[in-house]
Amino acid sequence: MISKLSKSRERGINPGGVIHVQDWLGIGYGVVLLFFGAAFVTLIAAIEAVHHFGWHKIRPSLLTVYRNFVVAIDAWEKDNRLDEDRDGVADVKQLAMKDRAMRAFFVVARSVDPNQLGEAMEGLTMAYVAVIATLRVKFAQAITLGITIGENLHEFSDFFTVPLLNNLLPQDYRRWSPILAKYGCRYLGVTLAWYIQRFISAIFSSSRGAAALLYHVLSLLIAQQKLDPIMLEQNRSAIMAGGGGVSARGVFF
Repeated sequence: MISKLSKSRERGINPGGVIHVQDWLGIGYGVVLLFFGAAFVTLIAAIEAVHHFGWHKIRPSLLTVYRNFVVAIDAWEKDNRLDEDRDGVADVKQLAMKDRAMRAFFVVARSVDPNQLGEAMEGLTMAYVAVIATLRVKFAQAITLGITIGENLHEFSDFFTVPLLNNLLPQDYRRWSPILAKYGCRYLGVTLAWYIQRFISAIFSSSRGAAALLYHVLSLLIAQQKLDPIMLEQNRSAIMAGGGGVSARGVFF
């Protein structure tokens, strides 16, 4: 991060001079990750999966879909104004609803590029698969860990939880005591594993948020010529230590 910013001067590039909005958005994203990342575990995991496994194809894919959408809308609007029989009424308005829908479909099919849309859908599918795989693995691990913790807890507590439930339950329902004890321990184990997962996610999101916040703040300062990139290399240790402190503050927010 420091090297990337400091080398920008050597390349004659101003990291934030063209579009400062990118830095402000990056700062906002960093703050959200830093302080609220643990509250949005699923969303953060999905975003990171997209970022790592498919963003390089998702962005051009979305742009391709958008461009073809604009072309299709333009062709559709032109077709809606078409009056080939010159009777003063658009041809589309003289068709039944079913025929109008079929005509619109063929107009769109003729106007878009199927090869571009095929490549775009491939990129979006990759992102979808990456997100699903990441979420399944992440939460399957948490559930598996929770069940294991619950089983171990049940083995150590069975000698007193079952008698305790027998004393609390009426005579007709005491046969449920072993099942309640077993699945109660599993529930506690999964709950504990989920909190462990949230704590791990808090550490990850805080470190990621601190890095994003630090990078874009420094980039913005360089863009506004309030910071010399050479100073970054000279104070690398202090900057990284400050980033670590900010990250730790986010974990315990």
